[in-house]
Amino acid sequence: MTQLRVPGASHPDEGALKYDGGGSPRLKFGGKENLQGGGGCPELSRGGDLIPPTKNGFATAKRPLPHRKIKMGRTPESSGGGSDIRWKKDIVPLKNVWDKIGKLNGVYYAWRVDEFPEMDFKSGRQVGLIAQDVKKALPEIVTTDDEGYMRVAYEKFAPLFVEAIKQLKAENDALRADIDSLKRAQAGIANRKAA
Repeated sequence: MTQLRVPGASHPDEGALKYDGGGSPRLKFGGKENLQGGGGCPELSRGGDLIPPTKNGFATAKRPLPHRKIKMGRTPESSGGGSDIRWKKDIVPLKNVWDKIGKLNGVYYAWRVDEFPEMDFKSGRQVGLIAQDVKKALPEIVTTDDEGYMRVAYEKFAPLFVEAIKQLKAENDALRADIDSLKRAQAGIANRKAA
């Protein structure tokens, strides 16, 4: 079970969003369940204010939440990518993906675990990208929370990779055609010399 605890609640069960993975999540205030999420899939829309669930299954908020909204239920982006064309407009094919990908640098790093204990970061060596660098090349896949911390939506790289693979295949096909043409020309020269 995952729980979101709201700081300042007078009882551990007050201000707690509880979700056990089945059915609808429950939000309790004053000992009463007064909000039910739909679709069995909670989305906590918090702009980065939530701490991911820890090993014991609890999530907490970094600061008091009375002025913020917790969004429950399914949204296109939280339930499998929201790819249906009926939700989209202003569709433009991706261009120059290599220019964008070429500006990114994969890095090894370690989280600053001691300085940010509330984030429940994993210790040890990690691999990823630096959000500030990604934002320069692909601002559409970086979000910034109220405190200025950035997050990369890694799942949004998929369309770039698809286009990059297609471009590589086209270049590979062109090179194969050039090689085949050179082989035919070489064979023609060899045949003329033999005759």
